[in-house]
Amino acid sequence: MQSETGVSMTYNERGLSECVAQILIAFLVILVTLLIIGAMTGVIPGLLQKTAFIVVTATPYQTGDETHVILLYHKQGDKVNLNGTSQTDGVSEIAIMLTPPSGSPVLVRPGTTIKSTAWGPGQYLVIYETPPGTYLYSDLPTVDMEILKSDDYTVQIIDTKVNVLLHTLPVKIP
Repeated sequence: MQSETGVSMTYNERGLSECVAQILIAFLVILVTLLIIGAMTGVIPGLLQKTAFIVVTATPYQTGDETHVILLYHKQGDKVNLNGTSQTDGVSEIAIMLTPPSGSPVLVRPGTTIKSTAWGPGQYLVIYETPPGTYLYSDLPTVDMEILKSDDYTVQIIDTKVNVLLHTLPVKIP
């Protein structure tokens, strides 16, 4: 078809010229590549959240005649904040659940002796029962402790930032 000026024109029924279509495809490929690289290297936070890496042992500890507590030892890995505290220098926040012989898990709440710094390698935490409930402390009990019954317990450590179960640790209290 010829225009009024005498120039021959061809019509493209696809709506875009082939040059523009190729430019858009190249732009999309570059954009997707940058997003993937950014997510994998951590430049773009939030796309791939990192869980805390911690190695923890849980053992029964006898504090007196027929009285036991559960001792958690942070062997190595990241510093973590304990759920329900004002700690901020850890890489993530963890919650600790204790499943007693009754089978219903209980959230272990931080006690009054928890330090203001994150829980890190080489540090202990102690789980024991007091009259108001099951608590987590930085030191061994002195008074007002109830006896953890002789039975099988399960300690679960959960990364609450990304909702991932980090450890399930069985503990047998003799």
